[in-house]
Amino acid sequence: MEKKRLNESKPHLKARKEVELNLSPIWFLPILAVVISAWLLVKMNLESKVPITIEMSTAQGIVPGKTQIKFRGINAGIVSRVEVSENLSHVTIHADIEPHLAEFLTTETKFWVVRAQISLAGVSGLDTVLSGDYIAFTPGRTGEAKRSFRALNSAPPIADDDPGLRITLTSENLGSISEGSQLYYRQIPIGEVRFYELSNDTRTVNISALINPEYSHLVNMSTVFWNSGGVRLKGSLSGFEVRTESLAAILAGGISLFTPDPEADLVDINDRFTLHESYDDAGVGVPVKIAFPSGYDLQSGITKVKFHGINVGHLDSINVSPGDDSGVIANVIIDPGAEPLLVEDTEFWLVKPDLSFKSLSNLETLISGNYITMKSGDSMNSAREFAALDGPPPPDFQDPGLHVFLKANQMGSIAMDTPVLFKGVEVGRVANVFINDLAEGVGFHLHIRPEYDHLINETSRFWNASGLDIAAGLGGIQIRSSSLMNIIRGGIEFETPDSTAKPIEDGHEFQLLDNPLSSEDPLKVAIQIDSADSFQPDVTSVRYKGMGIGVLKRLEYRHESDRMYAHFEMNRAYEDLFVEDTIFWLVTPTLSAAKVHGLDSLFTGPYLTLKPGQGNKTQTKYALSAEPAAVSATDPGLLLELKAETALSLQQGSPVYHKEIEVGSVQSVRLDETGVSIMIHILQKYEHLVSDSTRFWSVSGIEVQASLGGVKVSTGSLTSMLAGGIAFDSSHPVQNLRQITDGEQFKLYASKSSAQLAGSMIRLIDTEATGVGLGATIRFKGLVIGEVIHQRLTENDHIELTANIHNNYQELLTSGSVFWLAKAKLGLLKQENLGQLLSGPEIRIERGAGERQTDYVLQQHAPVIKAKSTGLNLVLEAAKLGSVKPGVGIYYRQVEIGQVTGVQLGQSADRVQIFINIDSKYEAVIRTNSVFWNASGIQLSAGLFSGVDVKTDAIESILAGGIAVATPEELGAPGQNGDVYELRDEFDSDWLEWQPRIDLGN
Repeated sequence: MEKKRLNESKPHLKARKEVELNLSPIWFLPILAVVISAWLLVKMNLESKVPITIEMSTAQGIVPGKTQIKFRGINAGIVSRVEVSENLSHVTIHADIEPHLAEFLTTETKFWVVRAQISLAGVSGLDTVLSGDYIAFTPGRTGEAKRSFRALNSAPPIADDDPGLRITLTSENLGSISEGSQLYYRQIPIGEVRFYELSNDTRTVNISALINPEYSHLVNMSTVFWNSGGVRLKGSLSGFEVRTESLAAILAGGISLFTPDPEADLVDINDRFTLHESYDDAGVGVPVKIAFPSGYDLQSGITKVKFHGINVGHLDSINVSPGDDSGVIANVIIDPGAEPLLVEDTEFWLVKPDLSFKSLSNLETLISGNYITMKSGDSMNSAREFAALDGPPPPDFQDPGLHVFLKANQMGSIAMDTPVLFKGVEVGRVANVFINDLAEGVGFHLHIRPEYDHLINETSRFWNASGLDIAAGLGGIQIRSSSLMNIIRGGIEFETPDSTAKPIEDGHEFQLLDNPLSSEDPLKVAIQIDSADSFQPDVTSVRYKGMGIGVLKRLEYRHESDRMYAHFEMNRAYEDLFVEDTIFWLVTPTLSAAKVHGLDSLFTGPYLTLKPGQGNKTQTKYALSAEPAAVSATDPGLLLELKAETALSLQQGSPVYHKEIEVGSVQSVRLDETGVSIMIHILQKYEHLVSDSTRFWSVSGIEVQASLGGVKVSTGSLTSMLAGGIAFDSSHPVQNLRQITDGEQFKLYASKSSAQLAGSMIRLIDTEATGVGLGATIRFKGLVIGEVIHQRLTENDHIELTANIHNNYQELLTSGSVFWLAKAKLGLLKQENLGQLLSGPEIRIERGAGERQTDYVLQQHAPVIKAKSTGLNLVLEAAKLGSVKPGVGIYYRQVEIGQVTGVQLGQSADRVQIFINIDSKYEAVIRTNSVFWNASGIQLSAGLFSGVDVKTDAIESILAGGIAVATPEELGAPGQNGDVYELRDEFDSDWLEWQPRIDLGN
């Protein structure tokens, strides 16, 4: 029975096995689809950008879809859109952040806008001139997650992860120090001031600075710091002594330092240093005596001591040589860092301008003043007394390095000590100049430093880099310069095309070229001309597409044929341009009602240009054409007629652009019965871009690049800047549009906005004729809301401007709104609206209330701002305004705590009302018994035996005006919005002794 049960169970087991084996593979497909879908959802979530909002007071410079958000120069997101708040008090920036940065968007994250800034402390943000403003941020490593932020007005103080050494200096007063002021070690900038603030007890100023990582080893606990900014005067019955540092330090403020013990303890993050007021107070300097034959060219406190162009000391005083009336002793204080140079065979001599018949050198001293220079010796014995040489020592050919010779036709501005540059880096100097030793021309002995002698071989080319190099043509203008010092005293640059060529030995001779385009083996071309007018040897050039390719060397008159020839030397790199049917013509400026031509020659002088021929054989003799080579109207392409009210500065040859690419040119500009008719030619490969929805408008543009090594100004097209240009675009996909044929007419709009944007027209009356041109933008809180599209002269000699206001901003057109003119202001201490230096004045609007209005009078000044939405708003009353104006700072212990926002006459016109705003963080400083006074100017006191004491406030308040405030130690009630104070003309010295303890809460 048991056996039978066992047999009966077998079919049951077999059936279960068959079920498992017969499971169809089709069931794996939905499972795989679920897995893939889940993976795609996770991947999409991980890679999707994080939306955030940033609140700002203005959106000036912010462009949706273009303005980027960056962290340490790396793109971290982009602005998607900009909108104005409902109450129009601020703007909201919507942006998308890369997903891998989402964890750093916390309550500690900070955003701010980076713009190009020019100040006395330096130039920053110049990269935004080309790329546009961008938003920078510091990630929050702590705090709660956040997606809405408010932008800072400026970059935050030093971050914990900023590379470098952080130090804190304490000083009784801020003096001329400001954010961005440099820290100097042996006059080399090694760091900068990042932040400053009043101490908690308001008795001192704390200055936070960051030393660059590569220089952090120069600072330890023995380091001494002193204020090297401003101008220091000392006076007594014996005379005055003036001490200054570099011009940058005088204007922008600077801090110098010296480390006497390199082995001292390292700096801890909590360590603080005292900032001494002056070089002398710091107690550094090595006294040295130098005997000179005369003291006429020496000035105490002014004459500097330099070593290879770097200041290493100054002349402290001058005494008559004891027992000898034939000379003087100059008492010099040397920078401790230069003490190793003071050995027995060190040589000193005075550098002053040489304006003799045979020499013209040291011209930089006409600006900087005479100075003492030195050449360190090889002795191992130190010395402190020296006898000055009559002039520079003769060149020593045994000096380490490479010694080469240059031959030139003329000396130009090159002289002894002129720098030799390779890619902008100084690698050597002119050791000597030879004039009488050569049959013709000038010779130069160059001394190249040992570490750079490998840069020169047989293929090296040297040229004169002195002064400015201006290149201009219909393709644009380029102005290149070396440093300001090279412009004044000259410079030599070189290049080495083949770094593997054979090296040279001492004494090798090169030819000095006039410019980098010159050739040692030029192509000589003769051009027959009718008259020598406008031709000048070594000045008149040949240019092709704005590039100089040759220069006139001599003029020749042949009596037998009564013909005049101009002989040019052309750069062989452009030899393929000089073929059989090439046409040359002279470009000179032509300014008339019928024609505008050759405006670039206003900058360069008359020059020759050419239209290359189609031949293959090189030709060296030509006849000058009386007219420019005509643009052929029979060339393949599309001929169109544009109608305009005026010629808009257009002329024959003006370019036609599509998406900033040149696709055609203007054929002719002429008057007809309906206005101005402009014929344009579109190249054949671009004619499909024109459709029946195409809109044409006038364009212009300019670009500026700058660096400490020089300035470069260029334009996309000189014609588009001065003589005009045309751009076009279509509003629909090209394939959906009707094909255009030759001869069809289009309207030429004055600007892109008037061509493509709809909106309401308003009229602005410019009673002062301030030069607002067509296309001038109209902005509200930095956003472009419209532009000027037409202008005309009224019967009463006013300018009537017609403007187009975009539809999104119609609510601004009320009876209470004010339109005013924003002009560029370029001052010593403050610049405003620098963008208008290039684009011209722009119009801004302050929103008002009331009924809709379309006619306005253009105001010449911004409306008075009586209060801001943040901070403490106060009113100062004075009998007269003095140097106070909007933007002037309010100072407490020389720290700026607020600004003047506006000024106006009082109701009865017997007083001046000055509206000021105190920053929120400093509101506690202002009490009901605080006193305000005008801090502009200099206070000088003198006594017969006590000497002269000169006291000044910060240099900003001296030059630009300023208001100071002090609070007694017995504190009054906190100031309230709208409180009125008297602005004193003079101050009581007792006020400066007040040192109240005020908790700022930070």
